[in-house]
Parts: sequence; C-alpha cells; structure tokens
Amino acid sequence: MTLRAYRMPETACPGCGEVVTVAAFVAQNDRAPRPGDVVVCKVCLAVGSYDQRLHIRSLDLASLFPADRAEIEKVLAYLRASLN
Repeated sequence: MTLRAYRMPETACPGCGEVVTVAAFVAQNDRAPRPGDVVVCKVCLAVGSYDQRLHIRSLDLASLFPADRAEIEKVLAYLRASLN
C-alpha cells in the first residue's frame, strides 16, 4: 500500500467547511482519486465521497455494505486514536 498526495479541485468538507485542495490517498494501486472514492476530513473526521467533479459530498455510513462500513469505521478509530 502506498500513500500519495494529489492536487484536487478546491472543495469544502461537508462536516466542518474546511477548504480541501490536496488529498492524501492510500491505495493498493497507483491511481489518483476518482468519483465514488471515500474521503475522511483530517480536521473533523467527517466521511464523504468524491462526486463527478471530485468535490466532496456527504456520505451516510449506514448506506454502505456492512463490510465497507466496517473498514471505514476501522480507519476512523485509528485516526481518532492517533489524534489524541
């Protein structure tokens, strides 16, 4: 797995309004973020996804498949622990 930074179109976090212009993206392959990818705000840990213009939209975790939701919840738990 690799961590890469990508310049993104300016957008705002739907949770806190933080302006986002760069995405740090963890991927098992070498590709830029694309529509539908999940994103977590580094400020408020709100979960969203990229739309067709790569702007962040809110994402309801309850709408995801249980396995996908569990993976995102693991990432959120890790991020919460690392912020303390």
